[in-house]
Amino acid sequence: MRRKERKRNDRPGRGEGHPPIPPRDSALVEGRTTARRMLVLGAALATGGFLARQPLYSAGVLVALPVSLGLYLWLLRSVKGAEGLTPGEAQKVFMRRAFIRMGLCWAVLLLSAGGGPAFLLGVLSGLVLQMLSYLVEAFFLVWRKA
Repeated sequence: MRRKERKRNDRPGRGEGHPPIPPRDSALVEGRTTARRMLVLGAALATGGFLARQPLYSAGVLVALPVSLGLYLWLLRSVKGAEGLTPGEAQKVFMRRAFIRMGLCWAVLLLSAGGGPAFLLGVLSGLVLQMLSYLVEAFFLVWRKA
């Protein structure tokens, strides 16, 4: 007996009663990619600190990593939540959150100054992980084109 070949849309679970799968939001996908890249870079920096026998530096990176990641995701949510706003209102929301984020970063840096120079440098490295992840992405884009 021969098997009946199925058409592409004739798979189980894809009947007519099911809603279509919504397209992926490119900003959300990019945000997740950046967050993953920040985690990998943070782990690499902390591991490098331990290998260089600088445990305070590694501790600083590990303390700042969740702060940096949380502030990045908070800022990303402000961009995602600005869909129904006018461009001027969306810019105000984004800039307000960016200034709050900057103030929180300064507060974390000031609090970490008591841990010594290595800890302070580790916290600073952990707070700039978003920028480092963008630099890594730019490097790979240039490297692929060359």
